[in-house]
Amino acid sequence: MPRKYDAKMKVAIDVFWQQNKYPPTLRDLMKIVGISSTSVCRYVIRHLDGVRIAKNGRVIPLWVDNLFCPTPRAPDLWDSAPLPLLSTPEADTPAGHLSTPPTSR
Repeated sequence: MPRKYDAKMKVAIDVFWQQNKYPPTLRDLMKIVGISSTSVCRYVIRHLDGVRIAKNGRVIPLWVDNLFCPTPRAPDLWDSAPLPLLSTPEADTPAGHLSTPPTSR
C-alpha cells in the first residue's frame, strides 16, 4: 500500500539528482516534500524501494550504487541488525590468579 509521501519523495530525489548532480540530504528532501522533521523523512525513505540513506545523511538511489560499485556493498549502520556478542573461553572465565584460592603462609 503506497504511503502518503512515497511518490513525492521518489520524484524529489530524481529531480534533485538531475538538477544538482549530487545526492540530496534528508533536510533537502524535508523542505522539498513538505515533511516536518528529519525522523519522519528518514522513516519514509527507509520504507521506499530502491534508495538508501548514507552515513552522511545523503539519500542514494541504488542505481547509483550499481553504477559506481557493481559488487554488493556491505550494509550500512542503519541497515544492519545488532551483531551477536562474541564469546570466548578466555572472556568467560576469570583470570587464573583470581580463580585460585588464597594460600596461607
